[in-house]
Amino acid sequence: MIRSDYIVRQIEMLGILFAALRRRILSGSADTASIRQDLYEAASESGFDFELLIGLNKEALFLAVAPAGEVDTLRCWMVAEILYLHGLQAARQDEPEAAIDSLTKARVFYEMALPNGALIGFPEAQERLGEVEAELASLGVELDQLG
Repeated sequence: MIRSDYIVRQIEMLGILFAALRRRILSGSADTASIRQDLYEAASESGFDFELLIGLNKEALFLAVAPAGEVDTLRCWMVAEILYLHGLQAARQDEPEAAIDSLTKARVFYEMALPNGALIGFPEAQERLGEVEAELASLGVELDQLG
């Protein structure tokens, strides 16, 4: 019981960190270096290497979140959040290629984090998926061509 409480608390803390980063990026209230450092830390605390997350393609990232083939919705959510935040920051820095790459990958992982019939997943993923798609559309990406 103590271990599950600890894990729940860690997930809550990551959620707070992701929300704070999102607010800072959207408000433009932080410098690029500060945001990037926080993204590195968020990835590390989530058990991932930031450079690998943004450098790997969707297929390789899938192996990172589902090494045995079984999707772990928590890992999908964490990867999606980090990629989404990186994509938002890249878009605001006028780096459209990096933004599109990260946002496109985030979209895939948010879809995997959606609740399924057993309600396992993250209901917030649907809302965030809409934000990702709106951001991609603002970058000129035609969503029907993403597959």
